[in-house]
Amino acid sequence: MLITGVLVGMLVLLVIGTPVFIFLGLPAAVAMMLGTTLPWEAVASRVMEALRSDVLITIPMFLLVGEALAGSRAMDDLIGAFNALVGHIRGGLALVVVLVAMFFAGISGSTTAETAILARALVVPLQQAGYPRQYTAGLIASSATMGILIPPSIPMLLFASITAVPVSQLFLAGLLPGLLVGTILAIAAIVIARRKGYGQAGKAGSLKQRVAAIVRALPVLMIPAFIVFALYSGFSTATETGAIAATASLLIARLVYRELTLRSLTRMLLRTAKVSSAVIVMSATANLLGWLITYERVPQVITKFIVDAGFTPLMFLLAVNVLLFILGIPLDPPPIIFMTLPILFPVLAGLNINPVHFAVVMVVNMQIAQISPPMGGALFALGTVGKVPLHEVYRGVLPFMGFLIMALLILTYWPAASLQLLR
Repeated sequence: MLITGVLVGMLVLLVIGTPVFIFLGLPAAVAMMLGTTLPWEAVASRVMEALRSDVLITIPMFLLVGEALAGSRAMDDLIGAFNALVGHIRGGLALVVVLVAMFFAGISGSTTAETAILARALVVPLQQAGYPRQYTAGLIASSATMGILIPPSIPMLLFASITAVPVSQLFLAGLLPGLLVGTILAIAAIVIARRKGYGQAGKAGSLKQRVAAIVRALPVLMIPAFIVFALYSGFSTATETGAIAATASLLIARLVYRELTLRSLTRMLLRTAKVSSAVIVMSATANLLGWLITYERVPQVITKFIVDAGFTPLMFLLAVNVLLFILGIPLDPPPIIFMTLPILFPVLAGLNINPVHFAVVMVVNMQIAQISPPMGGALFALGTVGKVPLHEVYRGVLPFMGFLIMALLILTYWPAASLQLLR
């Protein structure tokens, strides 16, 4: 079977440390040229076809939103607002971390970027408030994973680019699960902090101080609110929403925070271009793998096996969870999505599984992958920016990883949480 040789080639390239776009695309390209009757020009044609996807245009838009506000005082104002509301209760600063992560997830779309921003802003204050470094690391890393579930979400955009499921549906589907995950993490943060005696109760600020803190944060709070409104009301498409949000973020950084200069704008655009181009190139080369999987009729073989074996939809989803958990240990979300989705997505129709629900389950798996030792991207970002030794980061994330797995099982069994806003 041609696909077996491709998988072996991918494994070899992965082990020797080649860039992701190479190990995704090179074995498939060689197999297409040598193992099929297609002309060699078909390889270039498949790559160019992937690059014509309108969804890929959305990626740099939402990345720029996060870049614009992360480089301003927006994070400080966001922390100040939530600290004024709940920071005075026992364990309140831990709750602030989760709340800030939830709202900033509506801006960033990336776990690694959100981890770095949260670590830069909150590691020192948490330690000064009496929270141990290990607990701090686990709390920040796990909370930052909401950046890829709550819209805008880069993995959701990749899912849409591969499957043609509307981006707006995927973004809306991630909203309630994001709130569920955030609620579970918030409860976990408070319970652990209180049981261990972390973070003492403080004096609440006056009503005037609380209102002032919220007013200062309104500009940054308006961005995720607009994104949700635009998608839910149909005011604009996902691409248009990204463009409007990016423009608004730049204007806020310039006119409200007065921190956007030509030099900082240039740096933002370069970082956005670097990240988005890497994802887009991966998408283009992974299209070769997806085509080859279809050519070899792999989805049909797997579907027949699953139906003949008597798998129920829940059994299939639980098996997918195990597979994605294993793949998440050595790999980041984009290559996992590009490798598995062309195989798994065609199976959904045969089992009557809603593709939007499946997307949410897949992205929550990617959340867990981002904090899975030893290779989780959020772990390295936190260790580097927060100056926390990796062995402490590993130990710190394990309790919160358990709560994320609990959230995953709830969402796997309860599709209504993902589909409610689409009705």
